[in-house]
Amino acid sequence: MHFNWGWNGDHNGYYALGYLNPGNSYNNNNRAILGISPYESFYKVDAIASPSTAGNVDGGGMYWGGDTCSLRAAPNGMFDFLYWKDENGRVLSFEPSYSFPVNGFLSVNAVFSYRYVNNVNIGFVDINNPDSSDVVVDWGRRNGVVGGLLKSFNLNNNNEYGVATDGNYIYTSLYQTNAYLFAKYSMDGVFVGGFKIDGCQYLYDMTYDGTYFYCVYGNKIYCMNLINKHLVNIINTDCQNMISCSYDFVHDGFWVGGRTNSLVLVDRNGKRIKEIKQTVYNKASGFTVDADNIPHLYLVNMDNELYDCPNGVMQNTLASYEVCKGVYIGDYKGVEALYMVGRNSIDIYEFNPIKSQYTKYNVYRCDNSGDIIRLAEDYTSYSYNDTTWKSLPDGLYKYGVSMILENGSETYVIWSEILNKGDVPVVIDKVTADLSLYPNPATDCLIVESEKTIVKYQIFNDQAGLVFENHTNSKIIKINVSTLQSGTYIIKLTTEDSVGTRKFIKR
Repeated sequence: MHFNWGWNGDHNGYYALGYLNPGNSYNNNNRAILGISPYESFYKVDAIASPSTAGNVDGGGMYWGGDTCSLRAAPNGMFDFLYWKDENGRVLSFEPSYSFPVNGFLSVNAVFSYRYVNNVNIGFVDINNPDSSDVVVDWGRRNGVVGGLLKSFNLNNNNEYGVATDGNYIYTSLYQTNAYLFAKYSMDGVFVGGFKIDGCQYLYDMTYDGTYFYCVYGNKIYCMNLINKHLVNIINTDCQNMISCSYDFVHDGFWVGGRTNSLVLVDRNGKRIKEIKQTVYNKASGFTVDADNIPHLYLVNMDNELYDCPNGVMQNTLASYEVCKGVYIGDYKGVEALYMVGRNSIDIYEFNPIKSQYTKYNVYRCDNSGDIIRLAEDYTSYSYNDTTWKSLPDGLYKYGVSMILENGSETYVIWSEILNKGDVPVVIDKVTADLSLYPNPATDCLIVESEKTIVKYQIFNDQAGLVFENHTNSKIIKINVSTLQSGTYIIKLTTEDSVGTRKFIKR
C-alpha cells in the first residue's frame, strides 16, 4: 500500500488524500484517480461585508459539500443590515442570520445601508395647547464632516463671541466691552472696523437668515441690519440667560439655549415651537444649522467638542482651541464652511455635510394598540406636520420615519418617543406594544420589529391556511412577501415567552 495525491480535474472541489488498493481498479472518470479516493468535495464560502466598514460578518470558511453554512451579519454604529446577495446580485435572504447547504464555491455579500434617519423628534406647533395643535415630526440625516482649514485670522478684540457672514463680510458680536458691539472683517480676515447699534447690549452668539443678523442676550433676540447699522426689532422669549442661537429656515424660527440641558425652538414672535433636552447642551457656547437646505443642528461647547444635534452624538473634537465660542455654517468664497470663534482667532474650516443620495421617506404613526398607519409616502422633506393629531382619540402615540432606497426597498423605521394625548392612563396590550410591523400595506418586503427575540413566524391567508413558516432568532426580521397574492394576511409571531398575531395587507 502506498499514498499518492492528485487533483480530480474538476475546479469545483477537491478529493481527499487516499491510498492505492491493489485489489481495486481505478479510472479517470472523476470518481477515482490513481492514488486518490473518491470522497466529499471541499468548498470555500466567502462572507463579505458591503461596505466593509459597515458591519461584521462571520460563518465563512471551508466546508465539505453538503454541510450547512450558517452566516451572521451584525451592523456597526449607524448602519442597518439590508440583505444577503450572491456574486451575481441575487438576493438570498433578508435576515441577518442565513443558513444554506454548501454545494460549491460561493461568495456572499452582507449588504448594509447607512441609517440616514438618525433620530425622530416630535414637538407641537402650539406648545401651550398640545392636544389641539399639529404635531411636528423632524428627523436628522447623516452627519457632517469637518474638513481642512480654509482660513484663520486674529480677532481684533478678544471679547468677540458670535460670528456670521452674508458672503460679503464676516461679522462678529462682542460682550463685556464699551468700545463697540460689532466687528466687521473682509472675507480675507482684514479688520474693517467696529461699530455700535443703539438699543443693543452685550451680545453672544450670532446667526443670519439671509436678510438680517440676529444675536442673543438674556431673554431677547436682537434683529439687526448690520449694513445700515440699525436695530430692526427685539424678539422677547420666555427663555432666560440665552447664549447660543441659530436660524432654522425650515420652521422660520430660532434655536436658542443657555447653560441648561434644553434647546428651544421659537418662532419670530418668541413663541415656543418645540424643546429638546440632552445633557450635552448645558455647556453649549454656540450652535448652528448647516446651509444645504437640510435642517440639521450642530453644537460646540466649552470643552472644544462639536456635537451633531439633537441626538447629542459627538462627531469631532477640535483640540486646537482653548475655548470655543460662537459657531456658524455658511458660505466662504463658494465653499460651505464652518466658522468658529476661539480665544484669539476665527478659524474657518471646510464643512462637508454628507448629503444622502436618497431623498424619499415614509412617515408612520403608531397607536397604543400597535396599529401603524402610513401618514406620508415617498416624502421628500425632513419635517412633517401631522394635522390630524387634534382629532385623534386620547391615548399613546409615537411617530416613525424610514427611508426609501434606490432599489425601492425600505430601511428600518426609527421611532420617536411616546406622546400621551389627553394625559390619561392607558392600558397597553403587552404583546402588541412590543411589536412594530411595516410597511402595511406591503408590496415586496414586510419588516417586523420586536422588543423580544422572535423565534418563529407563520403567515396565514384569510381562509386560515398556512402559506409560510420560518424559524429565526432575531428581534428584527425582513420577510419577502413579493410572491404572495394580493389580499389580507395574518402573521403569527412566537417570541421567547409570548405569542401574538397581527394583520397585514399585501398589495
